[in-house]
Amino acid sequence: MQVLKEEVRLNIRNAAIKAFKAEGYQKASMRAIAGDAGMSPGNLYRYYKNKEALFGDLVQPMIDFFQSKQKGEFKMDLKMVDVNLLEHSVFIEQLMEARLDFRDELFILFLRAEGSPYVGAKEVYRAFLEEESMKFYKSYFSSEVTLKGNMFIKAAASSIVEGFCTILEYSESDREFYINMLEYAELMVKPAIRNLIALRDNQTKFRRISDEEIIGHFNSHHHHRGHCGSESN
Repeated sequence: MQVLKEEVRLNIRNAAIKAFKAEGYQKASMRAIAGDAGMSPGNLYRYYKNKEALFGDLVQPMIDFFQSKQKGEFKMDLKMVDVNLLEHSVFIEQLMEARLDFRDELFILFLRAEGSPYVGAKEVYRAFLEEESMKFYKSYFSSEVTLKGNMFIKAAASSIVEGFCTILEYSESDREFYINMLEYAELMVKPAIRNLIALRDNQTKFRRISDEEIIGHFNSHHHHRGHCGSESN
């Protein structure tokens, strides 16, 4: 009976993953999941009291995995700028491990959770990445010298998470996912850090817009819009 019960749960899991990937949490139907799992809706509710419980049972193990990995294993430093990422790739390895062990769960959590209690998971990881990036930035750079605005790191963390989600959604194989994640880090993340180092050390090979130019252009533009009757604070 236990073997049969586990087989039924596996059928439910496979049907639920299929439904959530195709329809998303909001549109997925418990009736359709039950039908695809080869059972009646009433029997499905004997295993899961509602759709929220079913979705949670699928994604919670992966959430627990990520939370366990956040406890001290991931640390950003300047080594990642100069070395081959395959030699210094704790974060990439964690993402790949999650991809291999929780491929479908990762997909539905980050891309199909709208309407569920887990819809904020992506924001949790964006906030975690922002926090770690800020620690990294404060360790190596002077905000007064390097950054003119105070939203760069927040925007960068959002960009990294959205880039990850794009790669996750459109990669058709583990190999393609791995290659694209490495390319994203090599071509997007590492150059940004190199630019920060160059700005810090006054070794940029491009002319950066000065504070005076920024304020002057802003004031001119703001003044012009005010004369046009569309001034705003």
